[in-house]
Amino acid sequence: VPVPMHGIKRRLRGDDPVASLAQWVARSLHLPYDPHLLCRTRWSTSQTRLTTSQRFRNVEGLFRIRARSPVDRAVLLVDDVLTTGGSLRQMMEAVARLGGRVVGIGVLVDRSQEKVELDVPLFSCHRAIVPTYRPEACPQCRAGQPLVKPGSSA
Repeated sequence: VPVPMHGIKRRLRGDDPVASLAQWVARSLHLPYDPHLLCRTRWSTSQTRLTTSQRFRNVEGLFRIRARSPVDRAVLLVDDVLTTGGSLRQMMEAVARLGGRVVGIGVLVDRSQEKVELDVPLFSCHRAIVPTYRPEACPQCRAGQPLVKPGSSA
């Protein structure tokens, strides 16, 4: 089951890479693929520039099960990047509320630096050690170097 992307964002992007990844994983493991089990309850701010506590608040109550009947099955969740685990925890709670159980999580990139405990096996294609800083502690900021988002001109 992929982490669901909001419909507006999917239309703006033209694709849903996490859903494509989840479909590939399901096909490779000969498992059923269900992209519609979970849905977002609302639009959420991008997590990329949020602190850990802001990330957890941003995703609180963000997912729900579409079906009204109990899930009653094992679920493998798939996401692109694991940082704090907030989105995945919210999805796990949504699955559990209707009787399902998450048996594992697959991500492309694990940025958590092993600080996230999800109580299920975690499979990642790549573990990235990426230091993060509060603005006042950022070495580039202190040196007066401008911060530029990769791929942007600003």
